[in-house]
Amino acid sequence: MPKFRPKISRYANLYFFIQNLSEWHFSNRKKHNKEWRNELAFSEKVELCLQEFKEIHKKYSFGDEYLGRPFFLYDNPWSMIKTIVGEDDYVKIKNIFSTLEPYFNTLYIKDEIILKKWAILISEPEFLEKASFINETLASFYGCSLYNEDCTIYLLLSTKEKNGGTSGTINDHSVTLELSQISLESKGQVLKVLWHELIHLYFRNNTFYPLLEKYTDNNLEAMGKIDELIASSLLPNGLLKENTITLVNESKTPETFNARIISDKIIFIQKLIYPYLKEKRTVDAKLVEKLCVIYGYNK
Repeated sequence: MPKFRPKISRYANLYFFIQNLSEWHFSNRKKHNKEWRNELAFSEKVELCLQEFKEIHKKYSFGDEYLGRPFFLYDNPWSMIKTIVGEDDYVKIKNIFSTLEPYFNTLYIKDEIILKKWAILISEPEFLEKASFINETLASFYGCSLYNEDCTIYLLLSTKEKNGGTSGTINDHSVTLELSQISLESKGQVLKVLWHELIHLYFRNNTFYPLLEKYTDNNLEAMGKIDELIASSLLPNGLLKENTITLVNESKTPETFNARIISDKIIFIQKLIYPYLKEKRTVDAKLVEKLCVIYGYNK
C-alpha cells in the first residue's frame, strides 16, 4: 500500500504565492492571481518586485537549478538559494520576499487552518482505501505495478474558483495540491486530482513514455502534450471514478477536463481509450501511433 504524507510548509506556500503572481510560466493559475489581487490591493512597489522575480525565475526554471525546489525541501532554504542563483540574484530575491510577505500573511493566517484539516483527512486510511479501484485501473492501462510508494503531498494555497496540483518538479516522490479554499466535502474530487498527478509522477513511466519516445523521436514537447491529453481524459473529471469507468459524455463544458485543452479533443481521446479501460488492456503501439497523429506529430 502506498503511504501519503501531507506536508504544510510556510516557505513552500510563500514561494508558490510569489511565483504564481509573477506569472513567469504559462501554467501559473490566473484565477488565483485575480482573486488575490482583488483582496490584497498591491502597491506599485509590489508590482515591480513581481516583474523582477519573473525575469529572475526564467533563468532558473526547471531541472537541477529549479528555483522553487529549496523552498519545498528545506526548513531554511536561503543558503541553497544562494548556491543556485549567486549573490546578486540572492539579494534581489530576499528583498522581493520581504516585500511580498506581509501580503502573503494576510492569506496564510486564514488558509493554514484549512490546510491543517486537509492534512488530517489525507492521512486517514479511508482516503487511501477509496483509491483502490483507480490504482488498479491505472496500473492495468499503463502496464505497470500498482502504485505502492511513499508520497509527500505539499499542501498549498488555492482559491474557491480553482484548485489543482503538480508533479515531478520537486523530486520523484512528491506532488503538490492546491486546496486551502476547497471544502472538505470535496475530498472525492481532491482524491482524483491527486491520482491525476500520480499518472505524471509514476504510471506513465513504465510502458507509455518509452512508446512515446519511440513514436515522437523523443520530442519532449509532443510527449508532454500527449501525456496530459491522456491524463485529463482519465482524471479528475474524465472516465475514471472512484469505483467505476464512466461512459464518454460528449456534452461536457469546455473547462470540464482541462482549461488549456479543448473538450472536443479530450472526448475524442476518451473514445479511443475507453475500450482499453473496459477490457483491461494495456496501452500499446497502435494506440500511441493514433495519439501522435491526433496531436499532429507524424514521424
